[in-house]
Amino acid sequence: MVVDFAVLPPLATEPVGTPLAHELAVQLLAAASNTSSDLYTGNVTRLMDVSSAISTRIIVPTAGDLHVVRLSPELLLGWSLQGNAISFVAEFSGGLDRWFSVAVNDVLSMVRADSVVYQPAQALLDVSQYGLLDRTLWGIVPVAPSDRTVSDVVVSRNPDANRVTIEWTRPLAAGSYSGAQRINPESETHIVWAMGYPSHGLLAPHAVDACGGGSANLRTGAYNSSNLSSRRVLWIVHGVLMALAWLVFFPSGILIARYGRKLTTPHSKRPVWFLAHWVLQFLGFMTTIAALGVALDMTTVDSHFAHPHNVFGLVLVCMCAAQVLLGMFRPSLPARAGEPVTRCRAVWEVVHKGLGYLLFLAGVCNVFMGLARAGAVTALYIVAACLVFALLLTYGVLYAVFQQEARRKKRVAVLTSRPPPSALPSFGSAAPHTTVSQLHRGSERVKPLEVGRVGTA
Repeated sequence: MVVDFAVLPPLATEPVGTPLAHELAVQLLAAASNTSSDLYTGNVTRLMDVSSAISTRIIVPTAGDLHVVRLSPELLLGWSLQGNAISFVAEFSGGLDRWFSVAVNDVLSMVRADSVVYQPAQALLDVSQYGLLDRTLWGIVPVAPSDRTVSDVVVSRNPDANRVTIEWTRPLAAGSYSGAQRINPESETHIVWAMGYPSHGLLAPHAVDACGGGSANLRTGAYNSSNLSSRRVLWIVHGVLMALAWLVFFPSGILIARYGRKLTTPHSKRPVWFLAHWVLQFLGFMTTIAALGVALDMTTVDSHFAHPHNVFGLVLVCMCAAQVLLGMFRPSLPARAGEPVTRCRAVWEVVHKGLGYLLFLAGVCNVFMGLARAGAVTALYIVAACLVFALLLTYGVLYAVFQQEARRKKRVAVLTSRPPPSALPSFGSAAPHTTVSQLHRGSERVKPLEVGRVGTA
């Protein structure tokens, strides 16, 4: 039940025996728990001036059919079965300007849940009813006014306590709108909740740890909360593994394959750059597979690939597996240095290198999509952006250095390919008594001609 009460200022002259505040609170709780008390009979024992009182309300569990559970530190939920209907009351202490929702479902998932959402920034109606078809914003469908099954909606705000209380009643039978759920008091009902970021008054994506739920027996009031702490740890593990794979292992392997080919050892059968590239790409692939397993474990079956980040991640894993196969089954190089590569090898190099660059860029994009999906703090965005910037800067510097080295080698090659000056004939500056022999003019051979010094008269 919900108890409205008022806190009165102290009287100028307090009668003897006036109870203290904490004693009154205990008496109020006892009276609320006793259906034979004056709270239920309506008897007035004392009239007082309440013009300066501070009004508030509390949710008090009683021995009747009212049940109260704590969904989160900020959210209490109570319910009472009323024949073919059920009345809910939710008390939210997370802020007056923050949206929150409570939904019922036959599975522990937001998808296909029947939800009631409090949105303080909504112009006409604070409390709305929604059918959640999927996890995207487009899948959150508001119920048309003609199809709404929620009634007797009451919203109470207490600015002093920074608390909002909403009450509503709905039938046990399912409505006719998309996402409508039937409530069966005799079986397990899943209660799912979520809340927005502070000062987010309209329904929007929320943080990973700002949602949860559990299973309840609405008849007995038994409630088992899901293990949200372990789920949050899984989110963190998934993010760390994917960040290592796509921001450390894969890009490092690409840089070594592109600019580290001079790394050699005298006793190695394979070049050092090749072994380093292979090890880094293998670590990246195995880390990605491990992160995929964590993602599958921490989400429900019906929501594995309900979000763009999830779908994009699955595509990346498949492309990554194809890249690994390309690396394993590569065509051979020519047997001798200097021989042209086969057409199959040339095509393979273009596909393998191009797919590698594409995977890196797509993986970076999905890392940021994952941060948005998890509702990450700004600091994580900054760290990821700094890593990407460092990688791009390293690539740019190495590219410039290698281009300059290539131009230097090209100039040296051009100079060394020219014949030496002593091998070229010189007519204008010929030394005295120089002999020019076997000059050809068409097909006519010219005999040797002696050129003497030109003297002065």
